[in-house]
Amino acid sequence: MRTPRLVGTLGAATLVLALAAPAAAAPGDTGALQLVILDDSGTPAAGKAWVRVLHGSPDAPEVDVYVGATAATSAKVDALSGLSFAESSAYVPVDAGTYGVKVCATADATICPITVDGLVLDAGKKYTVVASNALADIEASVVVDDPAADATTGQVRVAHFSADTPAVDVLTQDKMTAVVENAPYK
Repeated sequence: MRTPRLVGTLGAATLVLALAAPAAAAPGDTGALQLVILDDSGTPAAGKAWVRVLHGSPDAPEVDVYVGATAATSAKVDALSGLSFAESSAYVPVDAGTYGVKVCATADATICPITVDGLVLDAGKKYTVVASNALADIEASVVVDDPAADATTGQVRVAHFSADTPAVDVLTQDKMTAVVENAPYK
């Protein structure tokens, strides 16, 4: 099951990942891609971690994710697969441990531009694995999601994953106040 959400409402227990346009973009510029991912406030069961994948490579095809003890022995995980640019999977519970991961083109499972061995997932933690940059220079980043929101507060995380964009500022909706300034790629 994948849950692409390009627009969402901020509220309690919300996580926002933004792939933003340049800081010098003209007022009203709608060229920025904002990916809003609503995150429930649940926690992984004992001995488990939660993992989700964000496809952030604008010229990469739809991808499938393979997971196993090593990348070479990995198997396709349907719940993390079939993602196109700007889509995120839902969290998938996995046993805490060390894994190998491959990200492969859905159309051709022999084309796997991301291969990672030794990905450590700790019990009780949530992770977002982000594929970013252009396909020729694609890279993976692992972000530990640390939601601190509860029923009375919210949380916003801004992550800059647009490799060909300089550092960005994030402004309030009225564009009067910078809430994040000069955020670099990754």
